[in-house]
Amino acid sequence: MNPHSILRKSGGITYISFSHFEESGGVLAAFTTRLGGFSAAPYDTLNVGLFCGDKPYHVQENRRKIESSLSVSLRDRVLIVHGNQIVVAERELRNDELPEGDAILTCLPGYTLSMTFADCVPVFLYDPDWKAIALVHAGWRGTLAGISALAVERMNCEYGSTPGRILAAIGPSIGPCCFMVDEEVASRFSEKFPYGQDLIHRMANLTSVDLWEANRRQLVESGIHDENIAVSGFCTSCRKDLFFSYRRDGRTSGRMAAIMSINKKVDKDA
Repeated sequence: MNPHSILRKSGGITYISFSHFEESGGVLAAFTTRLGGFSAAPYDTLNVGLFCGDKPYHVQENRRKIESSLSVSLRDRVLIVHGNQIVVAERELRNDELPEGDAILTCLPGYTLSMTFADCVPVFLYDPDWKAIALVHAGWRGTLAGISALAVERMNCEYGSTPGRILAAIGPSIGPCCFMVDEEVASRFSEKFPYGQDLIHRMANLTSVDLWEANRRQLVESGIHDENIAVSGFCTSCRKDLFFSYRRDGRTSGRMAAIMSINKKVDKDA
């Protein structure tokens, strides 16, 4: 069976996990939903975004609940810049350290990598041989800049990771059904990648780009086996019941968290 996403519950929160990460053991990979927190509408209820207009004490309570439920330390590890910069955590970064980047790698056991998302694509990478992980924030600009492929390449350089052994997952994010773009953006994708036209979908007077497929192709071209890649298929814009979405809700959109940690296990309620 191909790896797939799983809706899980733990400690009262609902999150997305991935079958092949769970089966491999030794790594936690989770993407939170909007369910199980303390925030009031329109940030109801598990908003983790500190700068989107929600009450700060609600956000902190939500983060503490996630930490307790998943046995992690939830901290923003990078300042997202929507590019292709990569940060390597060779030691535990202090809470006041926030290097710029859209991907972060580590092989530190128990060290939690986390980023916040509204619609951009979260990419999870795990090397079960060298116990190394990477978390990638692939917005459309980062996708164009090859951030997913660069993260795989950097894992090989830093840890000796063999791409064919890496497990990967593309988490909930805006899907090709909802990521509408103008012709200038569409042409950048069609010109950048040899398979660019496969990423462009036209419906009546609308044009969309498939960021899921763009990142999946990058991972495959980097040497990751297709059968080792899970694509969640959850569109954050479509699934208002589960996710916040900046494209859908604008400035009042909350944020979800993508989380990875080596050697963490979670007691699942369902």
